[in-house]
Amino acid sequence: MRSRTIFFFIILFSVICTVSCQKPAEVKVNPSSLEIPNDGTTASFTISANRDWTIQSTGDLKLSINPTSGSSGENINVTVKSSSPNTTSSAKTSTITITAGDALASVTCTQQAVSMKTVPEETLEIGNQQGNKAIIQISCNVDWTASVSALPEWISSISPVSGKGNGSIEVVANKNYNRVDNNKHVLRIQYASKNKSIVIHQAPAKNNPPTAPVILSPANGESNCSIAPKISWKESEDEDPGESIAYTAYYSTDNKEWTACRTVYDTDNVIPSESLATNTTYYCYVEANDGYEGGKISSQTISFTTGSKDVYSDGEYILYQESNKSNPFYLFVTGDGYLAEDNTIGGPFDQNSTQAIEALLDIEPYKTYKEYFTIYKIAAYSEERGISIESKGITKKTVFSSTWEGGNSTGVSGDDNKAFQYAMNIPEITEDVLKHSAIAIVINANVYAGTCVSYSDGRSVAYIPLQNNSQEFENTFRHEYGGHGIGRLADEYQYYYKAKQPDEYNQRLKVLQQWHKLGYYSNISEYGEIEKSPWKDLYGVPGYSYVGMYEGAFLFFDGFYRSEDISCMWDNRKYFNAISRWAIADRLMKNAGEESNIATFIEKDKYVPASVATKSPENGSKPMFNDHRLIIVK
Repeated sequence: MRSRTIFFFIILFSVICTVSCQKPAEVKVNPSSLEIPNDGTTASFTISANRDWTIQSTGDLKLSINPTSGSSGENINVTVKSSSPNTTSSAKTSTITITAGDALASVTCTQQAVSMKTVPEETLEIGNQQGNKAIIQISCNVDWTASVSALPEWISSISPVSGKGNGSIEVVANKNYNRVDNNKHVLRIQYASKNKSIVIHQAPAKNNPPTAPVILSPANGESNCSIAPKISWKESEDEDPGESIAYTAYYSTDNKEWTACRTVYDTDNVIPSESLATNTTYYCYVEANDGYEGGKISSQTISFTTGSKDVYSDGEYILYQESNKSNPFYLFVTGDGYLAEDNTIGGPFDQNSTQAIEALLDIEPYKTYKEYFTIYKIAAYSEERGISIESKGITKKTVFSSTWEGGNSTGVSGDDNKAFQYAMNIPEITEDVLKHSAIAIVINANVYAGTCVSYSDGRSVAYIPLQNNSQEFENTFRHEYGGHGIGRLADEYQYYYKAKQPDEYNQRLKVLQQWHKLGYYSNISEYGEIEKSPWKDLYGVPGYSYVGMYEGAFLFFDGFYRSEDISCMWDNRKYFNAISRWAIADRLMKNAGEESNIATFIEKDKYVPASVATKSPENGSKPMFNDHRLIIVK
């Protein structure tokens, strides 16, 4: 019995000792904070515990944890589910909690936002010689890839094109031959779903300036120079290939304040855009510029002294003839495509404008009515000689922008308003006076063309190139300026048949009727009967037996009528028919405030025998086309 009691107490003591001697629950982690990579790789921590344990996570990060339970020490691997990088602008965190009995431990997990920093931050400078290298240092917490497609020819290579985390990219250059600073390329580096852009800039090639030009004329110290001097120079040389050198001449009276002439590329001379003062000392130098940095260089400065006036200034007006009438009809003759040097006194413009005026005054009725005119010549400076040609895409820098249509057309257009402005530089000329005047623009170009623009208020501008010979020029001048511009006459030549061109004919008929009401086109009739024509009062008059009814005028072979077989308005010959002479004289007499009727005209008319009025091709030219334009002024 005693032995049983002793055994019982022994068992009881063992249980009590077991219960009372067991250690408390304990769990530890290492480390207690964890960085979760953005590239999908695994982070880990260890657990040591004296109890079985389990794991839970809470927070922004969706974590994949392995294992999630255990009985003692264990290495725990942690990754972000789906290996998703953090592309937000701030870090994400979650807490892993380990429970072992009544013991707890935690690990703070942080995934930083993806980021990339580079050196340089924005622009990588690279040299302009073959093989020059530059490095981009990269600090990144995610995989990255550089886009190297479509590299410019001045970049030889970019490598590597991808990396993981921190790294560097090497850029290798090809030689830069371009002296313009425009070699820039944007390199884009992608990391996660973001991009980093770095501009790669290559310095331009060094520019070698041209040699200095040397002024040839005027000679240094020269006296009695023209007031429109031609400044010429020995051209510069440039060792850089393919460069076009611009030259600008400068002149001054005090060697301080400078005036620039126009810049030229394809010539070694220039004339000031305005005439210089007489008997004045000027200083001059020429600048050469190849258009690149450091590419300007100037000649030595020379001096010269002008003499007396030998050239007309731009816009200068020269009174050629003054009328004795209280209300004269004004004629203005100016030029287009004439350089400053062409406006010398007695020079090309002077000669051509005089020839044009004399050609007009050498034909009836202008011979007889010469006293009704006050005539001015007006000098105008252009930058280039010639005429622009629309059909060939040729543009000339001329003061009135004269442009020949070209092809089958002899039509010419220009800046009418500028022509009016030049005429109004004359003090006595007003807008109202312009309604009783006519402007002729002689164009310094040898092409067969010409057009007169007539305004319904009486103004007109005629554009007449020099043609191919003097006779052709004079004929065309009389037709355009004397016929259309002053006489308000219509063309009498023909191109179309009414039956074949009904739409065009009806349109022309409306034009004729409209301008008849305005006092224009009295040399053309829409009717085939003499009694309905504008020249009915000349029919049957002694000495005017050649006045009749001839079908074909106003561009059509039929449907419009003229009064005589042939005249200046048909083929530019030196002859205006009787009704044309009457229309011109009537306008001049009415403008002068004199009585005008058919009787006073016949009394003064210097008519010619009918034989002169017959066709004589050697006296005329081929007909014009598109040589008269009409503008209604409202």
